[in-house]
Amino acid sequence: MISGNAVINGSYDYGEVARSILIAIAASYAALDLAGRVTAASGWTRVAWLSAGAGAMGIGIWAMHFKGMLAFHLPVPVEYHWPTVLASLFVAVLASAVALYVASRQKMGPVAALAGSIFMGTGIAGMHYIGMAAMRLPAVTRFSALLVACSILLAILFSLIALLMAFGLREETRWSVPRRLGSATVMGVAVSAMHYTGMAAASFIPASPPDLSYAVSIPPFGNSGVVIVALIVFVAAIATSSVDRRRSEDRLRFVIDTAPAMLHSARPDGYVDFFNKRWLEYVGVSLEEIWGWQWPNVIHPEDVVDVAGKWRSSVATGRPFEAEARLRRADGEYRLMLLRKVPLRDEAGSVVKWYRSAIDIEDRKRAEEELKGSEERHRVIVEAASDAVISMDESGGILLANPATTRIFGYDPVELIGKPLTVLMPELMRKLHEAGFRRYLATGQRHLNWQGSEVTALHKNGQEFPVEVSFGEMTSNGHKVFTGFIRDISEKRRAEGELRKQKEIFQKIFENVPVTISFVGQDGQLELMNPEGERTIGWTLEEIRKQNLDLFAEIYPDPQYRQTVLDRIAASTGEWADRKVRVRDGRVIDMAVAVVHLSDGTSVAIGRDITELKRAEAELRESEARFRLVADSAPVMIWMSGTDKLRTYFNKPWLDFTGRSIDRELGNGWAEAVDSEDLQRCLDTYVQSFDRREAFRMEYRLRRHDGEFRLVSDTGVPRFNPDRSFTGYIGSCIDVTDQRRAEEHLRRAQEDLARVSRVVAMGELAAAIAHEVNQPLGAVVTNASASLRWLAGQPPNLGEAREAIDRTVRDANRASEVIVRIRALLQKVPPQMEQLDVNVVIREVLTLAGNELLRSGIAVQTDLAPDVPNVFGDRVQLQQVLLNLILNGIDAMRTITHRPRELRIKSAKHPDGVLIQVHDSGDGVNPEQANHIFEPFFTTKPQGIGIGLSVGRSIVEAHGGRLWFTPGPSHGVVFQFTVPKADTSDERAA
Repeated sequence: MISGNAVINGSYDYGEVARSILIAIAASYAALDLAGRVTAASGWTRVAWLSAGAGAMGIGIWAMHFKGMLAFHLPVPVEYHWPTVLASLFVAVLASAVALYVASRQKMGPVAALAGSIFMGTGIAGMHYIGMAAMRLPAVTRFSALLVACSILLAILFSLIALLMAFGLREETRWSVPRRLGSATVMGVAVSAMHYTGMAAASFIPASPPDLSYAVSIPPFGNSGVVIVALIVFVAAIATSSVDRRRSEDRLRFVIDTAPAMLHSARPDGYVDFFNKRWLEYVGVSLEEIWGWQWPNVIHPEDVVDVAGKWRSSVATGRPFEAEARLRRADGEYRLMLLRKVPLRDEAGSVVKWYRSAIDIEDRKRAEEELKGSEERHRVIVEAASDAVISMDESGGILLANPATTRIFGYDPVELIGKPLTVLMPELMRKLHEAGFRRYLATGQRHLNWQGSEVTALHKNGQEFPVEVSFGEMTSNGHKVFTGFIRDISEKRRAEGELRKQKEIFQKIFENVPVTISFVGQDGQLELMNPEGERTIGWTLEEIRKQNLDLFAEIYPDPQYRQTVLDRIAASTGEWADRKVRVRDGRVIDMAVAVVHLSDGTSVAIGRDITELKRAEAELRESEARFRLVADSAPVMIWMSGTDKLRTYFNKPWLDFTGRSIDRELGNGWAEAVDSEDLQRCLDTYVQSFDRREAFRMEYRLRRHDGEFRLVSDTGVPRFNPDRSFTGYIGSCIDVTDQRRAEEHLRRAQEDLARVSRVVAMGELAAAIAHEVNQPLGAVVTNASASLRWLAGQPPNLGEAREAIDRTVRDANRASEVIVRIRALLQKVPPQMEQLDVNVVIREVLTLAGNELLRSGIAVQTDLAPDVPNVFGDRVQLQQVLLNLILNGIDAMRTITHRPRELRIKSAKHPDGVLIQVHDSGDGVNPEQANHIFEPFFTTKPQGIGIGLSVGRSIVEAHGGRLWFTPGPSHGVVFQFTVPKADTSDERAA
């Protein structure tokens, strides 16, 4: 007996439990397989596969559940209420449909996965507990709330896992049998665990017998029938899925084989396991010949290493593969192919398959290279174009501008992009262009010619300039694009203007040039002749054409001479030739003619009447002959030089003098006979004068034919043509040796004469000099006597004696200085040039003439400028000049009694150096004698010899100065002379 409160304990048939788990695993496998078919299908086919899959999966889950309940044996009879059993089956099918629908969607986010797992889990739990509710037994079923909750949570959790696994394996390319079998095992064990957890939540308490209406008992063969039916359903579902999958694969293989693309696949390790028909036909080999790793056999040997290396790298790294290689076609030609391989990965990211394609890009590459080359050529042409190239759109906005735009318009190409084309036009043209452009877009009517139109453009700096514009039109993507070539024709306009000017100039030259110009056609007929040609020959071009005149026969009447001329014309290369030409009036003239043959077969003849030139040349030759005759007969040596400083001519006297041939003298040979001490100075003077085109005169010693060096005076002057063009120098040489010797004798005579003049002056001053000397000598005697007296005293007065002796010494020195100055004036010595202060010289002379001036009752006034510069001269000679002028003044005032006798002496600066004036108050110079006063031996004094002023002027001029006189302001005469101031070179000489 079973107690009414005791729990009925049951037991499991573990064989049946194992069979239930096996059914769960089989159901899971079928579900995973059917999920792939549902995912791959679409439309009504998808609905059919979803319905069939839900049925198969639902039956499987239900069968596992029912088999699990049958595996539980109780000690009481158990029957099942079949309507409730069918309800549990329906719930299982419904939950399976939801699971397949969620797993076969394109995307499954976390929310969808969780919602699907809750629905599926609660459906499975509902199916389980509805199935337990179908049990009919004499007991009451009680459930543990905790275990029920755990079973439901397990159902939801296991449903989530099943959905994720089914979603991950729904793509049929992502699974393998071991992987799917493993996943099915996990899912089956999970479903079984949920089921047996739910079974563990139930406990049975004995009760009264149940209502057995609609209840059935399950015999042993029925238990087996559940397994068999479930397995049949699973096998049918899997078989149907496999058949459909194979059909799909066959259809896919057919599509792949008939596809124009070359496709193949490889295993994860890179082993190629498939080539489509197109590939095999292209390379012309069987699958066995390129299977596995044999495919490089159809790759060009030069590309194999690179392609194989990249493929191995992709296999190792899993990165997509892409390479270009040459593939051998069936006809043996290698074609460039683009090889691409992409990996298929599973949920873990591992490569499960490689799919590859090959595309023949040989023609495309060639086209690309040609296009690239064409584009590059066009780009280079556009960028290198000297014209501005500008493209604009339909709105007038600039799309492109080449670098030449900067040079022509001043804009950087980037500046112009997007701006309207009108920025390159003057204001007046903009509205005209805009209106015309709108009209063209609307009607197609152009407002100007698009090819070679000349318009005015606007530079960035605001300057307008002419351009030539050519525009073209093209359509790109349904929009019009206009491209223009713009050429700056400023230079062209200037060139055209210059060409017109040149034509005008040529016409003027042609009409007025003093040479004959004739144009002869290819047929030898005269086509054009200028007025000078008509004037020269006497016929006009019109007359020659009207009379059909044989001009050559007229101007060259001698047939033989005419033929010679024609032959020379045919062979002419433009050189000048002299010809005898008979003109219309019968005269025979000389002409210089040059004939130039042009490339088009015509000829140009240029001629010049040289009759007068020939006559002038003959006269010139005659003149030159006369010149040479005169030059060779001249008593001087004559030479000539060219513009290069080299001597080109020496006359006969020169050659006779040097005793050398003209060949030795020409060039610089003449310098060989110049004394070595004079040569450099001689050449320097010659070259410097030559460079300045100035006349020169120099003296140097030249070796005569007998070996004696003679002093010559060489004078050269530049020669110029009538047009003032320089032609060289002409010079003459004179032997001045004897002349210089005579001049030296004359100089010595003049020095002697000057000394005589000084002696005469000293004679005139004899009384004054005697007085000048007697005074200090008398003082010497007086002081000496006084010294003796002071010494003879007792005791001797030494102090007074010493002072007397000192005075004696001073007076003796004074007398000595007078004697020295007189001796210097009378002494015969060569001139001693030195720097002198003229004021000192004046004072020295006044000292000499002081007693004579005092004795003659003459008052001396001096006005000596303190800032006069030093002069360079001989002290004695300047003293002589000044002393002579003072003595002349004294003589001029001896008879003056009615006015004071005054002698004014002045020194002052002068542009020529220093000015010295001696102004007396005498009666002046008789005008009739004024012109002779400086002549030698002319005198107005009864006792004079007339050499003082003549010698004085010679001395002053030898010093580079000038001596002259002027009447005094009221009376008397002013004698004055200048002496140049000393310079640095004088200081060095001094």
